[in-house]
Amino acid sequence: MRKKWIFFDCMETLIDVKVVPDQELYAYWAYSKSGIEFCWPGFDEFLEEYKLASEIIEKKIHPCQEFSLLERFKLMVEGLPGVKNQEEIEKLANILQDNYWKNYRENCRIEKDLPYVLSELKNRFSLGVISNFKKPGGVEELLEEFSLLDFFDFVITSVDVGWKKPHPKIFSISLKVARVKPGEVIFVGDDFSCDYCGSKDFGMKPVLLDREKKNPEVYPRISSLSRLPLFLEEEKGV
Repeated sequence: MRKKWIFFDCMETLIDVKVVPDQELYAYWAYSKSGIEFCWPGFDEFLEEYKLASEIIEKKIHPCQEFSLLERFKLMVEGLPGVKNQEEIEKLANILQDNYWKNYRENCRIEKDLPYVLSELKNRFSLGVISNFKKPGGVEELLEEFSLLDFFDFVITSVDVGWKKPHPKIFSISLKVARVKPGEVIFVGDDFSCDYCGSKDFGMKPVLLDREKKNPEVYPRISSLSRLPLFLEEEKGV
């Protein structure tokens, strides 16, 4: 008998965070100690450029289309004084991205028993990851860093497919990779709109990860991934 599937969101689901970041913190991770802070009068100006770059890109695309972090940084540096060619743009943008990524990774953690939970689930289900993420290869790198990558049959990210949750295209691509129908998939994620509603609207069986217990009216939901194996057993696969 073929196993059912569980698709997981990644960030703040499989990979938790020490501090929930906002736009300002994301920008600070790129700017602080990058070595090129002198290119801007100060962090406030950098933050404004960081926000503006996103706004410029978003005006040109569908609300659920994805763009990369590097694309954002390139837009920020291409107008800097003294930046004359594509090689310089690439160099400066990669400096910002590398600095951002170093700080981003330091903010990540996992539930201590997550490897055991995934090992238990792997005996009963096939597992995949669908994540909104702006850095190519970033989700895979984080999963590898925490020794989780081998639990999953595939990883699909919005930056790779060009569309982010809750758009149906990223769910459709995931189903083609897994070769399953929506009703054969349980989707576990922390974001009510992208993960719970998005997967439910596509015909999957959602489970909301609600660590902060902000959505008591939602069903089904769990407060910890450690609860998931027993929950699925009690609910007979939801």
